[in-house]
Amino acid sequence: MPETASHPDSFLYRFLMEPRYRLFRHILFIGVITLISFNQATFTFRPYPDIPATWLSLAGAGMVTAYLLVAYFHLYVLVPRLLLKKNYTGYLVASSLSVLALLLVRSAETYAICYRLDLPRLMPTGWNGVFLLDNLSDGILNLICLSGASVTVLLKHWMQENQRMNDMEQRQVKTEVDQLKDQVSPPLLFHLLAYTSQLVKQDPEATSQVLFRLSELLRYQLYDANREKVVLTSEIRFLDNYLTLEQQASGKPAYTITSAGTTGRVFVSSLLLLSFVQAMVPPMKEFPGETSLYIYIDATPRNLLFTCAGNVPVAVPDQLWTRIRRRLELLYPGKYTLTVTPEAGQAGSTITLALQTQ
Repeated sequence: MPETASHPDSFLYRFLMEPRYRLFRHILFIGVITLISFNQATFTFRPYPDIPATWLSLAGAGMVTAYLLVAYFHLYVLVPRLLLKKNYTGYLVASSLSVLALLLVRSAETYAICYRLDLPRLMPTGWNGVFLLDNLSDGILNLICLSGASVTVLLKHWMQENQRMNDMEQRQVKTEVDQLKDQVSPPLLFHLLAYTSQLVKQDPEATSQVLFRLSELLRYQLYDANREKVVLTSEIRFLDNYLTLEQQASGKPAYTITSAGTTGRVFVSSLLLLSFVQAMVPPMKEFPGETSLYIYIDATPRNLLFTCAGNVPVAVPDQLWTRIRRRLELLYPGKYTLTVTPEAGQAGSTITLALQTQ
């Protein structure tokens, strides 16, 4: 398969991105500027074939210095401070002024050499339409060339951002996979296995029901959870299996799941709602009295309302909230509202999530 310019294994990508090629990049850039400058000096003084080579070289060196100063001013000042910060108007104005200064320096250099060697002036003494048009086109050409040099910096910046986004996506995928593996906690599985080992002797039929729910739970986690979107009814069934197994393993909490609307036609991110349930269940299992959990889900083709209410106060760790909000911001940026009422320490707690599914 052929390598593209933006592929990390292509030579152009390595040449533009890797620090080990920095010196060669500058040498190539200075070499091109030098070649253009001496060619322009030769073209400028072409009416005088007898001009000394020393003065011609001096003119070329002066043009090289002027071009390099303006070019590096573009690369290290105007591009990072204006262009990369999307201040396009400021960049255009500053670039035009720098090109104007470059033209004035070139004109002053040409005039000084002609004056020093007592040569006829190459520039008219007054305003001339042809002279003005020639300098205008020359300025536009220089502006395009200098802007073209800035394109390489933009290309490098784009490649770095693209690489950074790819790395972030890979890290996010790995984090999501690791989190999915931890959704069903090992203590729950341990208690379930211990519970079924005792139940199998007393009620084999009830044991088969527990194992059936556990198999559905693990099947959903292994297969459906790897999908980007799942039907909301599948998510609700997963919550029902999870809470049933929690109740059978520890006896708490009593729960009720009520759904309304078009749950069979709404797609949500897999295991989206489980984090909120897991934030509520542990405090309920440790509470000495009776606990109950009420879950209400109302779905429309474009919106979802999820409410998880418990009869005991819940203090969710800040780290867990940060992880939940980060995932919501990643999956539904600017399309969700998450509230917890009342505050921890009061009687009962409610988590409410409202989001736009499309």
